[in-house]
Amino acid sequence: MDLIFFGTPIYSVNVLERLEQSKHRIVGIVTKKPSPFGRKKILKPSPVETFAKQNCIPLYVGRTKDKEFLEFCKELNPEIGVVAFFGEIIPTRVIDLFKYKMINLHPSLLPKYRGIAPVPRTILNGENIFGITIHEVIKELDAGDIYDQISFKISEKKSSGELLDFLSKEGSDLLVHVLDNIEKGCLKKIPQNHKEATYAEVLKLDEVIFSFNEKAIEIERKVLAANPDPIARTKISKGDLLVYKAYASEGRGEPSKIVGIEKDALKIGTGEGIIILLEVQFPGKNRIKGKDLLNGLRLKIGDFL
Repeated sequence: MDLIFFGTPIYSVNVLERLEQSKHRIVGIVTKKPSPFGRKKILKPSPVETFAKQNCIPLYVGRTKDKEFLEFCKELNPEIGVVAFFGEIIPTRVIDLFKYKMINLHPSLLPKYRGIAPVPRTILNGENIFGITIHEVIKELDAGDIYDQISFKISEKKSSGELLDFLSKEGSDLLVHVLDNIEKGCLKKIPQNHKEATYAEVLKLDEVIFSFNEKAIEIERKVLAANPDPIARTKISKGDLLVYKAYASEGRGEPSKIVGIEKDALKIGTGEGIIILLEVQFPGKNRIKGKDLLNGLRLKIGDFL
């Protein structure tokens, strides 16, 4: 089938690469406008925009509400729209442009965790069952009938970014399978049970600011959920400390006390258990290994951060 793809971040590129290997044809790509990046607020194209230009695929950068977007779609005469990590609610008039409407790759087991941040919320809630749902796009957010789902039990300690990379790749195979069956006319949709729906709002910074008085496992969940954005952080004697990688461990130690070194990591006491700091950063500085905090702050084992 001829399709138009809607996506923005690097996880969308994982899906695009799989679609290019399928029998279906990407006749156009839609992505959001560049957003300011870094302290200098430089406009940086989305990974999907870069992919489209590198592969010479017709591209529209902007909102689906734009008049120019409707003209872009009509000229390409697509049969179906495919959405993966686009970041914008699709209007009904856009959905109706396609013969087979639109489908979305959503990184949760709908109707649980509708919304923009299902993976961070799953991590923050201490759950280890993740999934992908391919569903019909309708006006209501992530509420369309389900074409197919797949679940994964993941016990390894992975960040939101690592899990989204994994799920986007695994989900791409399911997406192609669904497209194949839609084209054949042999796939039935299953309505969602809206009474069981839960929502995953974007993770806010104040939700992932932590204190070493908390349990180590709670700190670990905040760190994993908040990477790559907004990054968990805490306040120590020398100011704010951003924490990119940290894992909980058994053991005892007073909260914020340096109790040991494990390879390149620093072991810190918490309200319950030990938190192992692997990768940290002071605002405006380079990321460093956890143990490098000792030299940078002139501290030793037994001192407090």
